[in-house]
Amino acid sequence: MLLPVPHSTSNEVQYTKDLEGMAQAMQEEVARVEPALLNVVLPSVGLAAITETLVTLGRMLLAKIRPSIATDMVRRENLHNERLMNQVMGIGFGNFSLRTLVMNEGIDRELAARVAENVSLIKSIPEMYHTKLNTVVYEAVSGGVTRDKLAEEIQKIGSVTLSRARIIARDQVAKANGALTQIRQQNLGVTEYVWQTSQDERVRPTHRVKHGKTFRWDSPPPDTGHPGHDYMCRCVANAIIPR
Repeated sequence: MLLPVPHSTSNEVQYTKDLEGMAQAMQEEVARVEPALLNVVLPSVGLAAITETLVTLGRMLLAKIRPSIATDMVRRENLHNERLMNQVMGIGFGNFSLRTLVMNEGIDRELAARVAENVSLIKSIPEMYHTKLNTVVYEAVSGGVTRDKLAEEIQKIGSVTLSRARIIARDQVAKANGALTQIRQQNLGVTEYVWQTSQDERVRPTHRVKHGKTFRWDSPPPDTGHPGHDYMCRCVANAIIPR
């Protein structure tokens, strides 16, 4: 059985930092127009002015999207995964060999898929932020809420947006590593693996019961999928070398 190939914690830290920076830049844009948003509680403010402010804000938030963040994260995780796979398989990193070529077959397609998924998630951050802001602002128009209450709701949405950016980073780096591990192991003829959890209090029951058990790559567990596939999964697949 091979040693595990965990995801890169440094990559997770960097991706978190990048997405946090993007979310914080969006919060700054909201802060600039917040006085205008809070004016919706005033009877003198017309609906047209409110709509114009929100439309302009939507454009500002979308302008903060940085798709290159996703490309950089996937590239870093691929290099990390390849390096560790080379180590556990006894292949010198960077050496041109038939084994390396076989191991990396189909990797480009997976990298493109990982980038596309993460770009979609990155784009969803300002979209959801703007949608939630629209909801609370328009509810304030007819709901009779106080200025302080509306300000509180706007701040809460900003905090949720920042938290979501952090969750995306933690989830997606592990998912990328899990997908790359599966492809490379299967390319090398590995058909089975032993499930390994992080063995701490954060491990979910559905994952804990799989620790130490053998699974096949062509038959993913229906409740969780393979290690790294489930939401926020930190488990890894220890390859069983075919005899």
